[in-house]
Amino acid sequence: MNPLSKLGYAFRNSLNYTNKEVGLFVLAVAVSAAVSFLFLGMTGLLGYGDVEGFMVSLFFFALLFFVFITGQKVMGLFLGCKASFSIWRFGPFIALFISFYTLALFHPWFMIPFLYLGTVHLEVIPRLRLGKFRHEVGMKDLFLAGVAGPVALILFLLVLLQPLYLVTGTEFFRAGIYVAALILFFSSLPLPYSNGANIFMKSRWFWLFTFLFSLFFLLLVLLFSWVSYILALGLALVIVLILRWYSKKD
Repeated sequence: MNPLSKLGYAFRNSLNYTNKEVGLFVLAVAVSAAVSFLFLGMTGLLGYGDVEGFMVSLFFFALLFFVFITGQKVMGLFLGCKASFSIWRFGPFIALFISFYTLALFHPWFMIPFLYLGTVHLEVIPRLRLGKFRHEVGMKDLFLAGVAGPVALILFLLVLLQPLYLVTGTEFFRAGIYVAALILFFSSLPLPYSNGANIFMKSRWFWLFTFLFSLFFLLLVLLFSWVSYILALGLALVIVLILRWYSKKD
């Protein structure tokens, strides 16, 4: 199968979710949206009331995390693997404990949010791996699937969400940008069975490089100006080019 055909196949089949994946996705989104809503509300970054604010947080977390996971599924299928979303069973409970413990400890001044967003599990599809020297899932496959999620979310953020906010200036799109920032930050942490761990295991130095660049990118986005938006576009292009070079190096 040529690269264009594989890419088309990957896009067509990237929306296939099992019932288990849907359940885990709902769990991750519900817990993360609740923690994000409390954090953004306490820090004054979210100007909505309780019910309305939670619904806005829930909407954007479901949408943006779906983009994040779908990006990984597309890359997995392109590499000849089935990508299944999974969560470490203790992750959501640890996230809730840390977030609500710090909320109780530091209320009403601030809280320390913690999100556990899981990872994707790759399983080889033999007919899509024909011609490859190694048929099993390798660290490079995990690495490429790991970076595909953040790249998909960054593209969505730069192409749609950030321009909509800069044009309209509405609180709704601003809330979405904050949620995207939380997803990008916490998904990059090298936690057990996490997206960040997939990158970290491939190369600690490259993980550190991408983590620091991600922080700088988020800083540019959160300045909420056209100048910082253009700089963020340039930085995103540089990161994509570096990722492309690094993925071909081995």
